[in-house]
Amino acid sequence: MACSDTIEELLEKLDSIGVNNSYTRIDQLLEAFRSAWQKGEIENLEKRIGRFRDQLAIHWIAEMRELAFQPVADQKAILSEIRAFHKGVKSGVGGNREDPPGKQMMDSLSRCLPEEAEQHQLDLLRDEMHTRLFALESTHNDAMVVPEPRQFQLPPARKAKLQANFTHCFNFQEREFRESAISSPYDSTFLWLFQENTEDSARKNTGFRQWLASPSGGLYWITGKPGAGKSTLMKYISDFRCNGEGAKLCRRFLAEGAGSSKIATASFYIWASGAEIQASQTALFRTLLFELLRDPLRDPTRPDLISRIAPAIWESACLLGTLFPRYWAEGELRDLLFRTIEELSQDDTKVCLFIDGLDEFGGDPQTIISFVNKILQLPNVKLCVSSRPWVPFECAFSRAPSLRIQDLTFLDIEHYVTSRFDKCEDFSRLMKRESGYAAKLIDQVVEKSSGVFLWVRIVVDSLITGLSNHDTVLDLERRLDALPPELDDLYDKILDDIDPFYSARASQYFQLLLANDGSAEALLLSFADEEKGFCLTLPSAIMSRDEHSTRLQTLGRRLSSSCKGLLEIGSNGRVSFLHRTL
Repeated sequence: MACSDTIEELLEKLDSIGVNNSYTRIDQLLEAFRSAWQKGEIENLEKRIGRFRDQLAIHWIAEMRELAFQPVADQKAILSEIRAFHKGVKSGVGGNREDPPGKQMMDSLSRCLPEEAEQHQLDLLRDEMHTRLFALESTHNDAMVVPEPRQFQLPPARKAKLQANFTHCFNFQEREFRESAISSPYDSTFLWLFQENTEDSARKNTGFRQWLASPSGGLYWITGKPGAGKSTLMKYISDFRCNGEGAKLCRRFLAEGAGSSKIATASFYIWASGAEIQASQTALFRTLLFELLRDPLRDPTRPDLISRIAPAIWESACLLGTLFPRYWAEGELRDLLFRTIEELSQDDTKVCLFIDGLDEFGGDPQTIISFVNKILQLPNVKLCVSSRPWVPFECAFSRAPSLRIQDLTFLDIEHYVTSRFDKCEDFSRLMKRESGYAAKLIDQVVEKSSGVFLWVRIVVDSLITGLSNHDTVLDLERRLDALPPELDDLYDKILDDIDPFYSARASQYFQLLLANDGSAEALLLSFADEEKGFCLTLPSAIMSRDEHSTRLQTLGRRLSSSCKGLLEIGSNGRVSFLHRTL
């Protein structure tokens, strides 16, 4: 009643200062003075109306919360009564019975308002209620205790949909690009990582298994030369999505350390050569949040996380149907990640995070080091990171258990070289003719590699090409000697050896990838060599599987002949550089 009286008083004040076009200039001047004298009164009335709107918003929030605490069946019955009550006020019931309870209540309220004011007033009230939800959470207003949104009763399907929508708002298109671009480990390699005791001098105990199985948290640092296989090793142990052998062993020993506690894992691969977001803290936070929140969705026995880490956002979505944020500030993401880990810890969950390529982070190394240290201060957290042996990382992680990968892969490289040559018929013929030299060739490649897996891969490809060309033993020796032992020098040698006839095409491919953040769809790139206007001559039809496959095979051969293996098509159907050191 008081609100209506105040609105009537405001309207009377506005009517009393109405301007008439027939006034003289003196009348208009007097009107201006009168308006100025009453300005203060009008502003006071507007403030009073604003306070009434605030009170209405708080009252509606309380009513909606009370409704949301009721069993789902009771909610539907109450909302049906509200709709029936207002049915005679305006024609048509309106609203959707599957909408959130708050939205249904507001739709019913709208039928009590004049049509010309309906949408505007509802928008104002909805905005005020949204603001109040956040204000009440941050100030903990004693006049209205903030209940826990996880107590809301929601239909299971709607709750699952809201949880999935919230989780997926942290996902982004480039999230899996880097992981899919990393080569999978060669068969039967890296198993030494989980060996507890070994007498093999080439495979010393790394302490990784003990670190996983320890009940306490802490850091493990994987370091090594560029191209030595750090990212491949990280993928081997943390690719829980594909659940490979390394990931299975990793989970097994984590479970030993966790005891009766649950386990939550997440991984991220920083990539400076990709899109800008892939080397940012924003991408790091979003990826870890997405993977940590996605795990509980698959396990219905786990308590709700979202309602505790973002109660106001969750409540707004439950009551009003508000969409989850599409943009998150970096600070918001960081705080949300820390809260998520803390809440998981309170749920008796051990968290293990894997972050590859700290040296790829786009900024001062101290920034990412500071983040690592803050994560390690949280309870029940293990963190496995990889990076090149830069001084800042050596200073920061020197006390943590660690491994230097090039010191441990000698036998893996020997196995890789032997297996690749064994599959080559031309090498088998060489073994029959020159068995002593064939064995010596393997030893020379392994020795010259200095533990850099990428160098071995390039060199073995070159030697197999020589064998297919029926190179003599002397030719193979000269070929191996001509390949520099350092990666940068090896890249220069490969670029210098590109056939001049293909140099323009190679340059085009390199520039296209650089312009596209280091990666491009293979099918799209397959059209790069076509004549101008070629696409305009194609029929308007869906490309067949055979044509799609043929185009990719052709592109693979073109990349091989023109770029000498420096560009390749990955398992994700994208063309990328052989390695991020390029």
